Amino acid sequence: MTEQKSSSNASADRSASKQAELDIMARLGDPQWALAAAQLEDEADCDISAGRDWGSRLGDVLNDPAKFYQHQRLRSYLLIVLNQLLSDCDLGAGLTSAQALAKRCLFRRLLKSPSDIQIQLAAVLSEKLEEESSVFSPSETTQVELLAVVKNVLTTDDWNSISAAAATAIQQHIKKRMALPKTA
Repeated sequence: MTEQKSSSNASADRSASKQAELDIMARLGDPQWALAAAQLEDEADCDISAGRDWGSRLGDVLNDPAKFYQHQRLRSYLLIVLNQLLSDCDLGAGLTSAQALAKRCLFRRLLKSPSDIQIQLAAVLSEKLEEESSVFSPSETTQVELLAVVKNVLTTDDWNSISAAAATAIQQHIKKRMALPKTA
């Protein structure tokens, strides 16, 4: 009986969460709501926003919130795939450094990516993200497609730099743990 009740509560929570997502997206698409929210901030003589500081990207959000949201999801999904790929390499203390550098390399490469990569990402963006049932994690199919993009975009030099960053972080970690002099 309690398992049924728990399952029912979990389902209701997911439904409420999904409805909240839809409500927020609807509000972002409503120019009147955005103007009213901005007016409230002006009247309060402070920034009363919650969540991200959109800064210079606020115009993009207000112009086409659904498209901006999808691009942010794609970016997030790419990072999930990249971080999982690096986690699978068992880098230990070097993982964080490797992830930070890999992220910079990936997004730098994607800014100048060839048309075939852009087409592949556009296809994922237009088709797959619309179908995703969970906002927080990509489907297995999407992960496979994005993994192919990551492997294709990052160069051998990028991977060499990423592995060097991990090795340096591991070396520093060992020196710190063993209280070795920094010159050793």
